[in-house]
Amino acid sequence: MRATLKHTAERALVRSGLAAILRRRRRWAVTVLAYHNVVPDEVAGRGDVGLHLPVSRFREQLDALAEYADVLPLEKIRDVPPAAPGRIRVAITFDDASRGAVTGAAAELRRRGLPATIFVAPGILGGRTCWWDAYGATTDAAFRRRAIEDCAGDEELVGALARDSGLTPAPLPPEYGTATEAELRAAACDPLLTLGSHGVTHRNLARLPPDQVAIELATSLEWLRERFGHVLSVLAYPFGRWSPQVSEAAARGGYSAACLSTGGPMDPHSSPQFAIPRLSIPAGLSRDGFELALAGFRWSRAHTRTRD
Repeated sequence: MRATLKHTAERALVRSGLAAILRRRRRWAVTVLAYHNVVPDEVAGRGDVGLHLPVSRFREQLDALAEYADVLPLEKIRDVPPAAPGRIRVAITFDDASRGAVTGAAAELRRRGLPATIFVAPGILGGRTCWWDAYGATTDAAFRRRAIEDCAGDEELVGALARDSGLTPAPLPPEYGTATEAELRAAACDPLLTLGSHGVTHRNLARLPPDQVAIELATSLEWLRERFGHVLSVLAYPFGRWSPQVSEAAARGGYSAACLSTGGPMDPHSSPQFAIPRLSIPAGLSRDGFELALAGFRWSRAHTRTRD
């Protein structure tokens, strides 16, 4: 009932012209969209539900972008003039290199000639089901916090925590797993698709000692550059967790920028290079809600929960 009322209100706000008014005020801004996965409609609603967007909804969002947005490559977000009146500027990113994103979403983008960046953690590739999906339907906020903070997101430690908590992993369709290297390579043949770093093992870098942070950052970027041609020296912090020390390590390690997992429209001239905000797009966001979010409208923090 609450979702129905919210969608009705979103529809009314869009029809009122609010989104169009807000867009006119944001010609100067760039919004970096943060997606995770895109799955067939028939298998949606599983795992960590908010991360897996049904493909029909993804197509709706791309249709909306065609109406009022200019989609930029991530590496160009600071180098362009303001958008034309009534339009906004966005960049599209995906975290985790999930199979549905690397195959299905990448194909949708390729058909439309749209650029995007996928942030890859090489150590979790290969069709693996990540712990946040395996336990996604059964975990609570306390378990999630302990997994990310106390266990630093380490898969083995989280698995032990789950066993101690009496949790068992749920079987999921293959689209919920991570892509294989071959699938990533096939997608990366598109010159509009670039790859960036998400660490090696998708651990919480802010909870690791400095030597492990350095290894995570260096190994990931090296692995990508050895195998692919369109690699950006840009990091997406795993789980969105970061610290000044992690940012400094990234700069020392040859990265040019780093992305957060939350935020909204950014000023391309003043946004910190190692704290680029992104607008997280949850699976349950309606097309009208998507339009309002891109325009900068927010209901409340209660409606913008992400994995973090």
